[in-house]
Amino acid sequence: MRNLTFLMNEHRFTLILSDVSEITSELADALYAATGGDIELNMRDGVAFLEFDRTSPSLREAVTSAISQVEGAGVGARVVRVESQAANTIAKINADLYKQWLHEQLQVGFDEPDRGQLAEWDLEAFLAKIHQRHAGRTTQAP
Repeated sequence: MRNLTFLMNEHRFTLILSDVSEITSELADALYAATGGDIELNMRDGVAFLEFDRTSPSLREAVTSAISQVEGAGVGARVVRVESQAANTIAKINADLYKQWLHEQLQVGFDEPDRGQLAEWDLEAFLAKIHQRHAGRTTQAP
């Protein structure tokens, strides 16, 4: 069998838990056993969370397997949120790409400061102008 360990990456993420009122040794032992030990269990301001360093081919696989293990540990803990620096970075890149796409498609600058020329936006006129621009591009024959 081929060794595929080179496809594995280390992923760091945090699972925020509900239905955990305190950290007990029974809870910690059950979660440690269920997850294979790649966790750190903490509580801050009454909110329990697990920090993971998990080796997996993808962040998605790492997170979904961790959620399944935590919720299947038999301690009543439920995952209500996932936090990951990698996911935050991807979300920011996607937001920047979407903003760039909007600018290109609509030819509208969202970052230009209001120079005092408009007291408020006339949304209906704005959308009509965008519709006209778009209709002009789609009705032109090649």
